[in-house]
Amino acid sequence: MQFKRTPKGLAMVYQKWRGKAFNPGMPASWPVATDIVQTAVLQLKTDVALLAAD
Repeated sequence: MQFKRTPKGLAMVYQKWRGKAFNPGMPASWPVATDIVQTAVLQLKTDVALLAAD
């Protein structure tokens, strides 16, 4: 999850996977591998930007 703030407001950007229930405290139960989660986190940090609306 990534929070972005500008003088005009706040945005929340996140990746959501659908699947069976899992325990967030047990990476082995996650619906995707840990390295995929880490890649998604890095992409959110580097690729997400807010643009001013016209």
